[in-house]
Amino acid sequence: MITKKRLKSGNVLFALALISALYLFSISSSVWAQYSYTPLLPPGWQRAFAWPINNNSVVVGFGDVATTAKGFIYDGANYTELLPAGWQEASATAINDNGVIVGSSNDETAGKGFIATPTSQQQIVTIINFFDISVSNGTLIGVGPTATSEEGKLAALENMLKQAESLIQSGSIAEACQQLADAYKKTDGNPNPPDFVTGSATAQLASQIQDLRTNLGCP
Repeated sequence: MITKKRLKSGNVLFALALISALYLFSISSSVWAQYSYTPLLPPGWQRAFAWPINNNSVVVGFGDVATTAKGFIYDGANYTELLPAGWQEASATAINDNGVIVGSSNDETAGKGFIATPTSQQQIVTIINFFDISVSNGTLIGVGPTATSEEGKLAALENMLKQAESLIQSGSIAEACQQLADAYKKTDGNPNPPDFVTGSATAQLASQIQDLRTNLGCP
């Protein structure tokens, strides 16, 4: 027989559990409310699912457009669709800091995985985006005795990267290699010549520049 004392005790425990759950929910809700949300949906798509984001703030995912499932890349400003030629569908599931993507897909014969390696044009765009984001969040800072000098160093390095982008697009690879070599020397941590920038993002920027030089076949 269940006694009134046991019923009362059970009610108290239930009430405490309910109060605890409501308290935790209120904490969780307030924490999530502090985030800033960015909706992700490529133009013309019916739905999208975001997967990983790399340290360059590039997101990959997949979704539906018309009757086809495709992967996508979002770099903070533009979407790029991913669907290997001749395949029916694709899903991008991971991206590293060099922009190399892995995912899964189906062609006419079977389900397969894939690796998508960015072109040199895509790499330089990623580098410039990383530069802009790093300057904005304070992880990349110009070096100089005054604020004006610091801004000048940042502007000079950004100009080097944009010149390299223009040269790559025009097919002037030797000249692009030289621009990238000059930019690397301003980020490599070697005091001779002095770097143009400092901050926690500097080493990663230098690594991205060197990776691009390698892919271009620079000497």
